[in-house]
Amino acid sequence: MAVAIIYKRTRDNVVVNQAPTMFPATVFRGLTFDGHQLVASDANLTYIDQPYVITKTTTISPVETYEDIVFDGEYFWGPVSGNAGIGQLDRSGARVNLIGSVFSQSPIAIAFDGHYLWGHYINILAEGTTILFQLDRSTNGISKQYTIPLLLNGLVFDGEFLITQTFDSGTRDLVYLDRATGAVVRRVTGETTGGDANGMTFDGEFIYTMLAV
Repeated sequence: MAVAIIYKRTRDNVVVNQAPTMFPATVFRGLTFDGHQLVASDANLTYIDQPYVITKTTTISPVETYEDIVFDGEYFWGPVSGNAGIGQLDRSGARVNLIGSVFSQSPIAIAFDGHYLWGHYINILAEGTTILFQLDRSTNGISKQYTIPLLLNGLVFDGEFLITQTFDSGTRDLVYLDRATGAVVRRVTGETTGGDANGMTFDGEFIYTMLAV
C-alpha cells in the first residue's frame, strides 16, 4: 500500500524533521495550514496537529476527491479530481461553490496570496512544462497565466514568492516563482528520493511538503 510522508523544511530546503508515522497516501493529496493545524485533503479534510497526530477527519460533501487544498482564512479551496474545476468548501467540508469551465486541464495544485488564488496544471501541449495561473474569485476567471519550463507539483505562497517543487528531476527541488512575471527566481536543490511529490504548505516559518511512496 502506498503511504505519504510529511517533511518540514526551511526556505533553503533543509529538512528539519518528518512525520514519524507513514500515513495512507489516500489521506494525503493536498496540504494546507489553517492558522492552527495542518489540514490534508482527499475525499476528506484531515486535521493534523503536532507532532503529526490526526485530531479530526471531516467528510467532503458532495463526495469528491480534492487534489490539493488551501485555506484563505474563511474557506478551503481546491482542485476537484477529474472535474477541471476549483471547489470552495466551508469548515464543515460542504461545497458552497464550484469554479469550472475555465481550465483546459484539471489543476493539480493551489495557493492563496492574500488576494488571489493561484494554481497550476501540466501543459499537455508542450512536454515538460507547467501552466501557472492566477484566479480572480470576484469574476471566477483567469486573470494571469504563465508557462513554466518545468514539471511541478504543489504550490504555496510564503508572503513574497510562490513556491512549488519539481516533479520529475529525481530531487525534490524548491522552485521560487515571481507572481508578476512567472519567472523562476530561485531553485534550491533538495534530497534525492523516489515517489511522487504531493501537496505543500507554509505556516509562516516552515514549508511542509508531502511525498507519496
